[in-house]
Amino acid sequence: MSKNYLLAIATLMGTIIGVGLFAMPFVINKSGVLPLFIYLIVLAVIQYFLHLLFAEVILSTKDKHRLPGFMEKYVNKKSKKLAFLVETIGAYGSSLAYIIIGGLFLHQLLNPYFSHSVFFYSTILFAFVSLIAWFDLKLIAGTELVLTAFLVFAIGLITWRGFGQIQLANYHLLDLKNIFLPYGPIF
Repeated sequence: MSKNYLLAIATLMGTIIGVGLFAMPFVINKSGVLPLFIYLIVLAVIQYFLHLLFAEVILSTKDKHRLPGFMEKYVNKKSKKLAFLVETIGAYGSSLAYIIIGGLFLHQLLNPYFSHSVFFYSTILFAFVSLIAWFDLKLIAGTELVLTAFLVFAIGLITWRGFGQIQLANYHLLDLKNIFLPYGPIF
């Protein structure tokens, strides 16, 4: 396995495994276990085929484009503007969500030792990520590799430590009132 392949896998994992992961315990508690698994399976299949379609478009086009460029080439100029707008709002919105939630996590983790506000930690996180993004794509990929490895390790540690604490009485199969709740975090 080459280094570039490993960096690409880590970058994809870091992109796919999102902040919704941390909402899963709450979602399972509110909607039940059954909707979680149904959404996981259905959305995974949909995402798989969407990625296959996009890969087909990329491989069948000689020019290099991003999604708005493909929309212009295969649909029309208005669709390019719409795709650009949606991508821009999505990128800035998700970045803002990560900065806010990252600041909250840092606040909860470090506040017993350094008493600062959530805004302070969010600003530090923003500066750190901006500094990494300023330098090089390889640095981003390398950082993504380290952070993804840390995330997988942390999830494994939480699972290992909490495995003996699982009580089936805390779970229920289905709550129709919250059936659509898992869609957002899973997607």
